This record gives sequence, structure tokens and C-alpha cells, in this order.
Amino acid sequence: MSEIKGENTLNLLRENFNKELIVKNLAKGLKMIHNIDITNCNVVQTLDVKLKEGRKNIEQKLVNFNCNKDKSYLEIVNKLESMRPQCEDLVLVHGDYCLPNIIQHKGEISGFIDWGRGGIGDRYQDIGIACRSIRTNFGNDHYVKLFLDEYGLDKYDANKIAYYILLDELF
Repeated sequence: MSEIKGENTLNLLRENFNKELIVKNLAKGLKMIHNIDITNCNVVQTLDVKLKEGRKNIEQKLVNFNCNKDKSYLEIVNKLESMRPQCEDLVLVHGDYCLPNIIQHKGEISGFIDWGRGGIGDRYQDIGIACRSIRTNFGNDHYVKLFLDEYGLDKYDANKIAYYILLDELF
């Protein structure tokens, strides 16, 4: 991380940098990642893999729900199974595309950290986590909409966004 110039996006937000520029850069950075060719990528983060890992995390008592404290682990897994998206739009995913993991320098993206959950997965995995991070840290949905617009999703799947936010609770 010391090799990447700049600061993580959460710190920039706290320092009152231009919020619209920050969000536009987040969308630009995610598009860059999602446009990388996955032909030779051998790390798979599809739903089958993620759900299996999530169940394993529950069995090993590694899960500490942040947003769903009133639900049991089994209820969350059952909900994830029942609302599972029919198809996946596979791209290279970061896996934890949130403000602290995106480095910006002089008004541009300069790097990405914490690739531990990266690989081939549904683009909505990153989109959902990014939307949650923006909503949590910016305090409203205006910036979520700006992010989705800048990413290029005129029509987006709100159910898939909600699904991947819930799925992330298992990690």
C-alpha cells in the first residue's frame, strides 16, 4: 500500500473533498476493473462459490452480522437462496469495493487495495457493496444514484443490489 500515492476514499470524504468527483471516480474505477479481460483468471467468486463459503463461515462461527442482528444465520441463508438471481453477469470483481479500499490521488483513482475476495464474479457483487458504502458514508441516496449513472447503469437491478449487500453479511 505504501507504493500507491494518495489516500483512501473514506479519508478524502472526511477531509471534505469534492463529493461528486469522489463518486464519479468510484464509478470510473469500478468500470476499469470490470473491463479487464477474465479469460485467464482462475479465481472464481461466482454465487455457487460465495454461498458455499458463506455457509462455511457460519458453521465456523466467523460471521458477525452488522445489519441483520434480528435475524438468525439460517434465516439469512434461506433468504439468500430464495432471492438468488437467475443469472450472473461475470466480470473481474474486486470483491470488497468500498470507500476504504479505493485510493485516490490528485482527483484520480491511483489504486485499489484488499483484493482478497477478487476474481470472476457477478458485477453486482461490487456494485452492491459500493452502493452500501456510498449510502453509509455519504448519508443519502443522491450519491448512490450518481454512482450508478456514472457507472453506466441507466436501468439497474435493485433486487440484485440488495441481494449482494445481504450476501456480504456472511463475510
